[in-house]
Amino acid sequence: MRIRRALSGVLAGLLALFLAGSPAAAVPLLPTDIAAKVPGSGHAAVGKVATIVVELHNYGSNPTSGGQVTTEIVAPGGTVIDPSWERGMVDSPACTWLVAHRHVKCVMSGMVYPDNDNPSGVYSFSKSYDRFQVTQKCTTPGRITYHYGNDTKTSNNSATLRVTVDGVSAATCTTKPSASPKSSASAKPRPTLSPSAAPSAAPSASASLAATEPTATASDSMAAIIESPSVDVTPVITLAGDSGGSGPWVAVAVVAAVGLVVAGVGILWRIRRRGAVPADL
Repeated sequence: MRIRRALSGVLAGLLALFLAGSPAAAVPLLPTDIAAKVPGSGHAAVGKVATIVVELHNYGSNPTSGGQVTTEIVAPGGTVIDPSWERGMVDSPACTWLVAHRHVKCVMSGMVYPDNDNPSGVYSFSKSYDRFQVTQKCTTPGRITYHYGNDTKTSNNSATLRVTVDGVSAATCTTKPSASPKSSASAKPRPTLSPSAAPSAAPSASASLAATEPTATASDSMAAIIESPSVDVTPVITLAGDSGGSGPWVAVAVVAAVGLVVAGVGILWRIRRRGAVPADL
């Protein structure tokens, strides 16, 4: 019996230890509103370290759970995290580097109490002094963000980190718009002339040649034919049936001429038979 009681006690103790270490036994994250504020910018010469004051507020109404707030820092452009400050982050297991010398996340230890309910009574909210070494004369904004698992308002969790460089004016680092190339002058439009003022169209080449060469007339063509020795100018007798209205009259004239010739021959033959005409005719 005693042995059974002893074993039951041991088992109950082991079970209690197991439950205490399990996630189900973890303290739930109380809802609250944490916020980041940066009241001013830092400044330093090139090669020197600029310090920026960052405020971590808790607008309540509950404190955060211990070790549940993470700080994320992105160094301003043209700067790096101060090497002496960086060494403490590199050696801390609570920090994770996303970009060397410029972007880091660190888990905060302890709790963040509401601004109006801080047990220490030293300050109503937490302050940190973030340091950045200036590497260029022109800088761009960085950022700090606080993360909490049960934050009731995340829009105020981030703030801008700015660093100005001593001896460098803001106008020096203002990006000037590049000069746009001059557009080539477009051809000016020709004025539109009214029909009365518009010049007449220039004559084409064929029209010019036609104007310089005289037009051959019918008389010129006949003269050329008469003067040319190779052209046959024998008159052509138009017979009946040819085109034109004089065909029948020409045929009658031919027949009459033939009749006259025949009649003449008959008269000469009769005269010779009668002896009135010499034989040598």
